[in-house]
Amino acid sequence: MLDIVFAGLVIGAEHAGFQTSGPPEVCYLTEPRHGAAVDIEARIPVISDAPRLTSGLARRPGGKVAHVCHEGPYEDIADACNALYVWVHRAGYEVVGSPAEVYLAGPADTSRPEDYLTEVVVPVRRCRLPPAG
Repeated sequence: MLDIVFAGLVIGAEHAGFQTSGPPEVCYLTEPRHGAAVDIEARIPVISDAPRLTSGLARRPGGKVAHVCHEGPYEDIADACNALYVWVHRAGYEVVGSPAEVYLAGPADTSRPEDYLTEVVVPVRRCRLPPAG
């Protein structure tokens, strides 16, 4: 399903005169829970010299992120995500925005799910208080 969404984004970007400039990604706007619907934002990075942003385009602010790469099927990504959140807490950071998955290699690149490569990214900042425990 996401492949269709990403293909539409690429076609729309090219039709508007933009050049795509990186792998597709999904930002989770609500927390993923087993069996529950989740709100997402599908994204395709583009190169833009436009002085004003048009509908559907957004500039992302810079900042610190914590990230981890998961190799393998999407169904197995939970362990990588959990390890990332544990590291964030232990390293004295807190999550300050929505997590995203960047699809570095997926079904469009390989027929073998064990070869999928997904980067999980979360925006972070230093905690004001030291972590407990």
